Amino acid sequence: MSYAKKWTAVLVALLLLLTYLATCFLQVSAAVPSVNVAVYDDSVSASYKVSWSTVTLPQATTPEVLLNSLKSQGQITDYVTEQGQLISITIGPETLAADEVSSWSCYINGVSGDVSASLSADDAVVFSYQKPGSRPPSFTPPAVSQPESSLPSSSAQSPADGQGNASAPPDSQAQQSASASESVPSSPSPSSEQSQSSSSEESGRTTSNTLFQWTPEMATSLDNAYKWISLNEKGEYYLIAAGIAGKTVDATSFTRMRQSILAQKGQYTSATKLSQDILSLIFSGLNPEDFEGYNLLQELYNFPDLTSQRLYAVSYALMVYDSNAYEIPVKANNSREKLVDSLLTYQNQDGGFALSPRQESEISTTATAVIALSNYLDQDNVKSSVRGALSFLQEHQNDDGSFSISGEPNSQELSTVIVALSSLGISAEDERFVKNGVNTVNSLLTFQLADGGFALTKGESSSVSATEQAVIALTAAQRQMNPFILQSAMDYQASNRPSNQKESKGGMVALIAVIGGIVIIAAAAVPITYKLRKRALAADQEQLEEFEPPEL
Repeated sequence: MSYAKKWTAVLVALLLLLTYLATCFLQVSAAVPSVNVAVYDDSVSASYKVSWSTVTLPQATTPEVLLNSLKSQGQITDYVTEQGQLISITIGPETLAADEVSSWSCYINGVSGDVSASLSADDAVVFSYQKPGSRPPSFTPPAVSQPESSLPSSSAQSPADGQGNASAPPDSQAQQSASASESVPSSPSPSSEQSQSSSSEESGRTTSNTLFQWTPEMATSLDNAYKWISLNEKGEYYLIAAGIAGKTVDATSFTRMRQSILAQKGQYTSATKLSQDILSLIFSGLNPEDFEGYNLLQELYNFPDLTSQRLYAVSYALMVYDSNAYEIPVKANNSREKLVDSLLTYQNQDGGFALSPRQESEISTTATAVIALSNYLDQDNVKSSVRGALSFLQEHQNDDGSFSISGEPNSQELSTVIVALSSLGISAEDERFVKNGVNTVNSLLTFQLADGGFALTKGESSSVSATEQAVIALTAAQRQMNPFILQSAMDYQASNRPSNQKESKGGMVALIAVIGGIVIIAAAAVPITYKLRKRALAADQEQLEEFEPPEL
């Protein structure tokens, strides 16, 4: 075979090989199964840690491969298996590990199995952290999806320190105006991905965690409440409520707070007020570590005698730290560890928390403490404390789903409890907090008046503080998560949909690359073959010219 023919044969073989690979790729891509998966925790809150979602995986996969996929997508931080059994799952700062009381089970279409079992397309897999005799709430992914929010994401900046799992985006500067007719930019909002829950059965107790339906009527109630706020006097939670709900705020309130901070030169006598101002800045899209030259976060974590103040000062400080996964020096006067340990001292034997140690337990202080502790459930003492607090709240709930102060139902108490339950991922439909068919959200809506505002107690007129708290509570219930934590600090709990889109895009890129390779080789083969053929003809001509016929 001539030199030219050999090269032509090699190029043709390469083209055939790449064509075969492209065909195989298309066949495998078409056959990749989708598996439904959820991670459920029945040890404290009876709620989903990872909501039902669909994950695309290779053929002949197993639950352990599924876990690895969840890890690579950021839905879980880590996991440990041993001899086909799931030992622990870490989600953000929290590790749920098997112990003498709780254990992990893997359910495939409602049947218990191990992490090495084979999975098929459309299987439903639940990784359940549970007590003996309990089972996951539902083996079927919910058919009704919650409406997705189009709220803006965080614009404040802070590096992660292990309390959160993601670094925050760069700082953004809000436009400031002294005119009341102008407005600062839309505030950042927490993650809009919503946990979904159903029901669980436990020996001696039945707990329903049915999927909470956020209805158009509830959305209208929330909008009307914010409209009422915008038309009336603004309270101390206005900027926070507006930011959590993703609303644009008027410049007057922001300018007033800015002038107050400048007037006192960034110095505070109340740690509670300092925390409220920091949260207002955060939910207005500003950086509390550098606001008009003042580092208010440093002012907070070095605030003198903070742990000796009332419960709200300690709770709000923790909420500030976790709102954007701020890095707090371990040796700071008010480190995370010190604040958590201090907050636990406010708890009484009945499970409730008091305004100050050794005082009587209250609903609002208990719920506030739960909100602050909700990001520390990886600590056994915190987990036990939260269990006690939930029991206290259950025991003190009224028959109409509300909570009272001095025997009178109070909307602000109820709003705080809704935020606390949402921070734990507990649905408003959880049977522990549904009384006579009325859940906490529906009970709260009975306090709303025709003007859109919320009354503190039945029969009163609309209240600024009650309406601001109701806006925060309704937003928390809608998303079923802690509203005081920004989206950037909760990325480890996000849906796997973006990751799936990336995987799909990656497969498309690979296919395009294969086809592109075929086209390039084919294009290169034409001139190469032509040149080789030309060279071969020249060589043949030269041989003909040199050829001397033999003498006869």
